[in-house]
Amino acid sequence: MKLFFHTVFAALVLFSPATFGTPSAEKKETAGLHEEADKDRAMWVWRARDHLQNPAALAELLDFSTAEGITDLFMQIVTERNSDGSYRLLWPETLGGFISEAGGRGIRVHALDGAPNFALEDRHQNVLGRVRAVLDYNESVDPSNRFAAIRMDVEPYTLDEWRVGGESRQAVMGQFLSMNRKIIDLMRSRAPGLPYGVDIPFWFDGLDLSGNPRFEIEFEGKRANLAVHLIRMVDNIGIMAYRNRATGPNSVFALSRGELAAADCEGATGVFIGVETKLPDGGGVPETVTFGHLTRADLDNALQEVEAAASTHPSFRGMAIHHYGTFRDLTEKSR
Repeated sequence: MKLFFHTVFAALVLFSPATFGTPSAEKKETAGLHEEADKDRAMWVWRARDHLQNPAALAELLDFSTAEGITDLFMQIVTERNSDGSYRLLWPETLGGFISEAGGRGIRVHALDGAPNFALEDRHQNVLGRVRAVLDYNESVDPSNRFAAIRMDVEPYTLDEWRVGGESRQAVMGQFLSMNRKIIDLMRSRAPGLPYGVDIPFWFDGLDLSGNPRFEIEFEGKRANLAVHLIRMVDNIGIMAYRNRATGPNSVFALSRGELAAADCEGATGVFIGVETKLPDGGGVPETVTFGHLTRADLDNALQEVEAAASTHPSFRGMAIHHYGTFRDLTEKSR
């Protein structure tokens, strides 16, 4: 997952309940994953190809996840394109065994995919092909081997077409929302109970210096910012609220409050709050956005503090840690 920094990162937006509609019936049907009493703990897993080809690595991932109380793995899928243009998941037997064992340990596995250009109209059929591959897989295996959800981490704001601004950015925003709608329609037609989630930066609800929404667009007859549109559409979101300060100004919780409020009003959209554990690199990952250079105790204290602050929001689902490799490194370093 990439980071994209913008001046709007400092913006904090609070929403009025009157701004949002009531949850639709179809979203209530797929809201079951966040109706549990205890808060969940998610973790992103990238480079799944390396794990699926290495039984020892898969075992290590499961053991680490179990030890850390992980309830949800956002695990990148690995696909191959067939001669007819369709897609299929690679190593389905290994994948099914992993999902089954994870389920036995109380861990749900979400099928994760995403790339910036997925947002563009000319890539939508490829994206839908990958979603179909997950649905095909789920339909072909025993229930214990099935993915518990599908998730996209697309990040269209890294595209040149977005950075240009103006009408070009509006076009990308519209195509991005359309991509999500197509995925949702496909999933509802084939697997109506399978939840769909997206990962978003905290600043999709940001304001400009004049107090106007920076990323507002009309979509499906409603005008709102990107965060609100997505919260209305999907079953859960992951907020990339990357800071190493738990509460207070410009903190993980402060940067998530707008989305939590919006999801509270929506009523059926769960919210994961994400934190970063990459090492700072002096450029794309400054020290202020990550716990990677701090201690495991610092991270644990922050997670608990954010959980306590967010627990008053009905939409709060739990914390999400980005990502497995760097989180494991931080843990080992702190031993």
